[in-house]
Amino acid sequence: MIDAVPTREKATQPARRYAGLWAAVFLWVFLGTASTASATLQATLVGPDLEPQRITLQSLEDGVLVYFDKDRNLQSAPLTDFIKLQLDSDTPTHPNPDTQPHESLSTLTLNNGQCLVGQWRGAINDGQMVQWEHPTMGLFQVSLDAVRSVRWVTAAGGQSINDPTPRTRDTLTLTNGDTLEGFVTGLDERNVNIRINDARTATPVPIDRIAQLDLAGGQSDAAVPDGEKALHAVYLRDGSVVLTHTVVIRSDEVALNPAMRHSDDAVTLPVNTLVAIDIASEHGRLVDLTQLHHTLINGGEVFGLPVGVRADHAGLHLHAPSTLRFDLPHGASRLVCGLTLDLPDGDNTLYRSLADLVVVIQVDGKTVTTQRLTARQAEAHVNTPIHGSSLTVDVQEGDHGPILDRLLIHGAGVFVTTGRKADH
Repeated sequence: MIDAVPTREKATQPARRYAGLWAAVFLWVFLGTASTASATLQATLVGPDLEPQRITLQSLEDGVLVYFDKDRNLQSAPLTDFIKLQLDSDTPTHPNPDTQPHESLSTLTLNNGQCLVGQWRGAINDGQMVQWEHPTMGLFQVSLDAVRSVRWVTAAGGQSINDPTPRTRDTLTLTNGDTLEGFVTGLDERNVNIRINDARTATPVPIDRIAQLDLAGGQSDAAVPDGEKALHAVYLRDGSVVLTHTVVIRSDEVALNPAMRHSDDAVTLPVNTLVAIDIASEHGRLVDLTQLHHTLINGGEVFGLPVGVRADHAGLHLHAPSTLRFDLPHGASRLVCGLTLDLPDGDNTLYRSLADLVVVIQVDGKTVTTQRLTARQAEAHVNTPIHGSSLTVDVQEGDHGPILDRLLIHGAGVFVTTGRKADH
């Protein structure tokens, strides 16, 4: 921009003639530079209607989101007008706490859905407070009562156990595959102390012999406590999920204020470690369908072979015929998900042409949508209002029988409205 005005009369006219031109050039260069600097922050923004819009994120500060929309118009809006911000990444939208997100690190999962990869740093307060260190966010201290599970990566080669079933008793899964059940009385730096089978005294079990600890009743809770409804859920590339009071995105950094740290000091991370934000919106919140309690009520076997239900970073995998039922949280008002034929790699035209199935989704016994998938029409998108306490996904075999009738449910979420904003 040109601020100086020539004092000589003969220079006045040329200066005026070119001032507008130089101002336009400066503005064009500035916006071009800003756009280039943020070009890596391509993202998807989701509002209460659950319809995604593509944006180029510029900044997030003081609760205000600044971005270019798909038409390259610069927009500014309160973050709480939206329910989800997803940055472009190969990392899953909702890292599943029931899978090991990082093979070289252990995992701490809490009852409220938070998940931290990192390293065990012992326990304090007579074994009732767990100390856990995340590689970049530092040390956390968590009450044992808040813990759902701990999975250790040990020198003994322990593997993570993918079993989301809620436990009725505290359970230790050892590195050799054996299990011990009872009541965990506390932990220390080297041992988990457990009263095995209602014994009067606790037995110390060395941590280096334990692959996983599951505490009774531990299960991700879709009904977020009132004190946590104002917290954003931040998903990181390493698989961690953290509730935070604030999120600030500037240039190549993201600053968080994790609620678990009980400190006003922000934690600064590279922005490329950020995958998504479930926003503490005034409209409600989006709950990952895979985190809702679900039961296979029919099927799970094809041609005499067990197939069951498999959950991973891609979503839920089912095989027709099977029926899966989910318990819906109070206030559930809309379902969004993608349905895709889960065909194997390769180009066997004959087998692929036989793949066909029908998906019937019901809420409290009433059908809300029916989708037919074939090799020619292998995908469908669902975005529909729902009202009820139970959601059922019935996967039926098609005209050619249960041949390659494999379904992937991906990007699945339930929008839970809050207070008076619930749909009626």
